[in-house]
Amino acid sequence: MRDVRMENLRQLVESHGAVEVDTAASVLGVSRETIRRDMGKLAERGLIRRTRGGASAIDFSLTERELELRQSSNIEEKVAIARYVVDRLVEDGMSIALDGGTTALEVARQLGGRRNVTVVTSNIPVVVELARAGVNVVIVGGELRRRSMTASGPFANDMMRMFHADIALVSGPAINASEGLMDSYVDGVTFKKIMIDNADAAYALLDSSKIGQKSFISVCELRDLLGIVTDSHISPQQLAEFEGADADILLAEV
Repeated sequence: MRDVRMENLRQLVESHGAVEVDTAASVLGVSRETIRRDMGKLAERGLIRRTRGGASAIDFSLTERELELRQSSNIEEKVAIARYVVDRLVEDGMSIALDGGTTALEVARQLGGRRNVTVVTSNIPVVVELARAGVNVVIVGGELRRRSMTASGPFANDMMRMFHADIALVSGPAINASEGLMDSYVDGVTFKKIMIDNADAAYALLDSSKIGQKSFISVCELRDLLGIVTDSHISPQQLAEFEGADADILLAEV
Protein backbone atom coordinates (compact mmCIF):
# COMPACT_ATOMS: atom_id res chain seq x y z
CA MET A 1 0.00 0.00 0.00
CA ARG A 2 2.87 2.36 0.73
CA ASP A 3 4.32 1.82 -2.74
CA VAL A 4 0.91 2.45 -4.32
CA ARG A 5 0.45 5.62 -2.26
CA MET A 6 3.88 6.93 -3.20
CA GLU A 7 3.27 6.23 -6.88
CA ASN A 8 -0.04 8.09 -6.66
CA LEU A 9 1.79 10.97 -5.01
CA ARG A 10 4.45 10.99 -7.71
CA GLN A 11 1.78 11.06 -10.42
CA LEU A 12 -0.07 13.87 -8.62
CA VAL A 13 3.07 16.00 -8.50
CA GLU A 14 3.93 15.19 -12.11
CA SER A 15 0.46 16.05 -13.43
CA HIS A 16 0.22 19.37 -11.55
CA GLY A 17 3.87 20.42 -11.84
CA ALA A 18 3.90 21.38 -8.16
CA VAL A 19 1.74 20.36 -5.18
CA GLU A 20 1.54 21.59 -1.59
CA VAL A 21 1.57 19.15 1.35
CA ASP A 22 -1.97 20.06 2.43
CA THR A 23 -3.37 19.52 -1.06
CA ALA A 24 -1.65 16.16 -1.49
CA ALA A 25 -2.86 15.01 1.92
CA SER A 26 -6.44 15.95 1.04
CA VAL A 27 -6.37 14.30 -2.39
CA LEU A 28 -4.74 11.06 -1.19
CA GLY A 29 -6.61 10.89 2.11
CA VAL A 30 -3.62 10.58 4.41
CA SER A 31 -1.98 12.77 7.05
CA ARG A 32 0.31 15.69 6.30
CA GLU A 33 3.12 13.90 8.16
CA THR A 34 2.76 10.87 5.86
CA ILE A 35 2.88 13.10 2.79
CA ARG A 36 6.02 14.83 4.05
CA ARG A 37 7.76 11.49 4.60
CA ASP A 38 6.70 10.19 1.19
CA MET A 39 7.84 13.38 -0.52
CA GLY A 40 11.20 13.04 1.20
CA LYS A 41 11.60 9.45 0.00
CA LEU A 42 10.60 10.33 -3.57
CA ALA A 43 13.03 13.26 -3.55
CA GLU A 44 15.83 10.97 -2.34
CA ARG A 45 15.15 8.72 -5.33
CA GLY A 46 15.31 11.71 -7.67
CA LEU A 47 11.66 11.33 -8.73
CA ILE A 48 10.44 14.72 -7.47
CA ARG A 49 11.99 17.88 -6.02
CA ARG A 50 11.14 19.05 -2.50
CA THR A 51 10.06 22.68 -2.21
CA ARG A 52 9.00 24.86 0.69
CA GLY A 53 5.64 23.47 1.78
CA GLY A 54 5.42 20.79 -0.91
CA ALA A 55 7.12 19.30 -3.94
CA SER A 56 7.52 19.91 -7.66
CA ALA A 57 8.16 17.78 -10.70
CA ILE A 58 11.80 17.45 -11.74
CA ASP A 59 11.24 19.38 -14.99
CA PHE A 60 8.91 21.99 -13.40
CA SER A 61 10.06 25.61 -13.40
CA LEU A 62 8.57 29.04 -12.87
CA THR A 63 7.86 29.26 -16.59
CA GLU A 64 4.86 27.61 -18.22
CA ARG A 65 4.64 23.86 -18.49
CA GLU A 66 5.04 22.51 -22.00
CA LEU A 67 1.92 23.00 -24.12
CA GLU A 68 1.52 19.30 -24.95
CA LEU A 69 1.65 18.35 -21.26
CA ARG A 70 -0.90 21.00 -20.29
CA GLN A 71 -3.24 20.05 -23.13
CA SER A 72 -3.27 16.39 -22.08
CA SER A 73 -4.16 17.02 -18.42
CA ASN A 74 -7.72 17.17 -17.01
CA ILE A 75 -9.28 17.05 -20.47
CA GLU A 76 -12.80 16.07 -19.37
CA GLU A 77 -12.87 18.89 -16.85
CA LYS A 78 -11.71 21.46 -19.41
CA VAL A 79 -14.32 20.32 -21.92
CA ALA A 80 -17.05 20.61 -19.29
CA ILE A 81 -15.89 24.13 -18.37
CA ALA A 82 -15.79 25.19 -22.03
CA ARG A 83 -19.27 23.80 -22.66
CA TYR A 84 -20.62 25.68 -19.63
CA VAL A 85 -19.05 28.94 -20.84
CA VAL A 86 -20.45 28.68 -24.36
CA ASP A 87 -23.90 27.52 -23.19
CA ARG A 88 -24.39 29.98 -20.33
CA LEU A 89 -22.04 32.94 -20.60
CA VAL A 90 -21.59 33.57 -24.33
CA GLU A 91 -24.27 35.05 -26.58
CA ASP A 92 -24.39 35.72 -30.32
CA GLY A 93 -22.90 39.06 -31.30
CA MET A 94 -20.45 39.16 -28.40
CA SER A 95 -16.78 40.09 -28.60
CA ILE A 96 -14.66 37.66 -26.59
CA ALA A 97 -11.05 37.96 -25.40
CA LEU A 98 -9.36 34.57 -24.98
CA ASP A 99 -5.98 34.07 -23.30
CA GLY A 100 -3.23 31.55 -23.96
CA GLY A 101 -4.54 28.79 -21.69
CA THR A 102 -5.39 25.31 -22.92
CA THR A 103 -8.97 25.69 -21.65
CA ALA A 104 -9.30 28.54 -24.16
CA LEU A 105 -8.70 25.98 -26.92
CA GLU A 106 -11.62 23.91 -25.64
CA VAL A 107 -13.76 27.08 -25.61
CA ALA A 108 -12.80 27.67 -29.24
CA ARG A 109 -13.85 24.14 -30.13
CA GLN A 110 -17.23 24.67 -28.46
CA LEU A 111 -17.76 28.02 -30.21
CA GLY A 112 -17.34 26.58 -33.70
CA GLY A 113 -20.71 26.32 -35.45
CA ARG A 114 -22.63 27.33 -32.32
CA ARG A 115 -22.05 31.03 -31.70
CA ASN A 116 -21.75 34.04 -34.00
CA VAL A 117 -19.06 35.98 -32.18
CA THR A 118 -15.78 37.83 -32.66
CA VAL A 119 -12.75 36.52 -30.77
CA VAL A 120 -9.58 38.47 -30.05
CA THR A 121 -6.64 36.33 -28.96
CA SER A 122 -2.88 35.80 -29.07
CA ASN A 123 -3.35 32.02 -28.78
CA ILE A 124 -2.16 30.42 -32.04
CA PRO A 125 -3.92 27.02 -31.56
CA VAL A 126 -7.15 28.93 -30.85
CA VAL A 127 -6.70 30.97 -34.02
CA VAL A 128 -6.26 27.80 -36.08
CA GLU A 129 -9.30 26.13 -34.48
CA LEU A 130 -11.57 29.13 -35.00
CA ALA A 131 -10.35 29.66 -38.57
CA ARG A 132 -11.39 26.11 -39.42
CA ALA A 133 -14.83 26.74 -37.91
CA GLY A 134 -15.33 30.03 -39.73
CA VAL A 135 -15.46 32.17 -36.56
CA ASN A 136 -14.41 35.81 -36.89
CA VAL A 137 -10.95 36.22 -35.27
CA VAL A 138 -8.72 39.19 -34.49
CA ILE A 139 -5.12 38.02 -34.04
CA VAL A 140 -2.93 39.83 -31.51
CA GLY A 141 0.69 39.74 -32.67
CA GLY A 142 4.02 39.88 -30.90
CA GLU A 143 6.95 37.66 -29.99
CA LEU A 144 6.08 33.97 -30.29
CA ARG A 145 6.49 31.90 -27.13
CA ARG A 146 7.03 28.40 -28.47
CA ARG A 147 6.38 26.72 -25.12
CA SER A 148 2.80 28.00 -25.09
CA MET A 149 2.36 28.94 -28.78
CA THR A 150 1.15 32.44 -27.93
CA ALA A 151 2.21 35.93 -28.99
CA SER A 152 3.55 37.98 -26.10
CA GLY A 153 5.70 40.95 -25.16
CA PRO A 154 5.22 44.74 -25.48
CA PHE A 155 3.80 44.58 -29.02
CA ALA A 156 1.11 42.13 -27.94
CA ASN A 157 0.31 44.22 -24.85
CA ASP A 158 0.02 47.46 -26.85
CA MET A 159 -2.23 45.81 -29.42
CA MET A 160 -4.47 44.26 -26.76
CA ARG A 161 -5.02 47.71 -25.24
CA MET A 162 -6.78 48.73 -28.46
CA PHE A 163 -9.63 46.25 -27.97
CA HIS A 164 -12.67 46.30 -25.71
CA ALA A 165 -14.41 42.95 -25.24
CA ASP A 166 -17.83 42.08 -23.89
CA ILE A 167 -16.27 39.22 -21.96
CA ALA A 168 -12.70 38.17 -21.10
CA LEU A 169 -11.93 34.51 -20.38
CA VAL A 170 -8.64 34.03 -18.56
CA SER A 171 -6.92 31.10 -16.89
CA GLY A 172 -3.82 30.19 -14.93
CA PRO A 173 -2.18 27.43 -12.92
CA ALA A 174 -3.67 28.56 -9.59
CA ILE A 175 -6.31 30.62 -7.83
CA ASN A 176 -6.96 31.18 -4.13
CA ALA A 177 -9.05 33.46 -1.94
CA SER A 178 -6.17 35.60 -0.63
CA GLU A 179 -4.02 36.21 -3.73
CA GLY A 180 -6.62 35.73 -6.45
CA LEU A 181 -5.74 34.42 -9.91
CA MET A 182 -2.05 33.52 -10.23
CA ASP A 183 0.35 32.61 -13.02
CA SER A 184 3.82 31.13 -13.43
CA TYR A 185 4.82 33.27 -16.42
CA VAL A 186 5.72 36.86 -15.47
CA ASP A 187 5.54 38.39 -18.95
CA GLY A 188 2.04 37.03 -19.53
CA VAL A 189 0.54 38.76 -16.49
CA THR A 190 0.38 42.20 -18.11
CA PHE A 191 -1.47 40.81 -21.11
CA LYS A 192 -4.09 39.15 -18.91
CA LYS A 193 -4.50 42.28 -16.80
CA ILE A 194 -5.21 44.28 -19.96
CA MET A 195 -7.76 41.68 -21.08
CA ILE A 196 -9.55 41.92 -17.74
CA ASP A 197 -9.43 45.73 -17.50
CA ASN A 198 -10.73 46.20 -21.05
CA ALA A 199 -13.71 43.84 -20.76
CA ASP A 200 -17.22 44.42 -19.45
CA ALA A 201 -16.99 41.12 -17.55
CA ALA A 202 -14.14 38.75 -16.78
CA TYR A 203 -14.25 35.09 -15.79
CA ALA A 204 -11.42 32.80 -14.69
CA LEU A 205 -11.58 29.31 -16.19
CA LEU A 206 -9.72 26.75 -14.07
CA ASP A 207 -10.25 23.05 -13.51
CA SER A 208 -10.71 21.98 -9.89
CA SER A 209 -7.09 20.81 -9.48
CA LYS A 210 -6.05 24.48 -9.55
CA ILE A 211 -8.56 25.76 -7.02
CA GLY A 212 -6.94 26.80 -3.75
CA GLN A 213 -3.44 26.49 -5.21
CA LYS A 214 -0.64 29.07 -5.34
CA SER A 215 1.76 29.97 -8.14
CA PHE A 216 4.52 32.49 -8.76
CA ILE A 217 2.79 35.83 -9.38
CA SER A 218 -0.68 37.31 -8.93
CA VAL A 219 -2.68 38.32 -12.01
CA CYS A 220 -5.71 39.92 -10.36
CA GLU A 221 -7.79 39.92 -7.20
CA LEU A 222 -11.05 38.01 -6.99
CA ARG A 223 -12.99 41.28 -7.00
CA ASP A 224 -11.75 41.88 -10.57
CA LEU A 225 -13.59 38.74 -11.72
CA LEU A 226 -17.33 38.30 -12.13
CA GLY A 227 -16.95 34.58 -11.58
CA ILE A 228 -14.74 31.48 -11.50
CA VAL A 229 -15.83 28.63 -13.73
CA THR A 230 -14.56 25.27 -12.52
CA ASP A 231 -15.69 21.65 -12.69
CA SER A 232 -17.96 19.58 -10.46
CA HIS A 233 -15.01 17.55 -9.09
CA ILE A 234 -14.21 20.42 -6.73
CA SER A 235 -14.20 19.34 -3.09
CA PRO A 236 -16.25 20.87 -0.25
CA GLN A 237 -12.98 22.01 1.34
CA GLN A 238 -12.02 23.88 -1.82
CA LEU A 239 -15.44 25.51 -2.04
CA ALA A 240 -15.31 26.55 1.59
CA GLU A 241 -12.25 28.71 0.94
CA PHE A 242 -14.28 30.93 -1.38
CA GLU A 243 -17.32 31.45 0.84
CA GLY A 244 -18.10 35.15 0.88
CA ALA A 245 -15.58 35.86 -1.92
CA ASP A 246 -16.23 38.64 -4.42
CA ALA A 247 -16.32 36.20 -7.37
CA ASP A 248 -19.02 33.57 -7.77
CA ILE A 249 -18.05 29.91 -8.17
CA LEU A 250 -19.79 28.44 -11.22
CA LEU A 251 -19.73 24.64 -11.48
CA ALA A 252 -19.60 22.79 -14.80
CA GLU A 253 -20.88 19.24 -14.58
CA VAL A 254 -18.30 16.70 -15.75
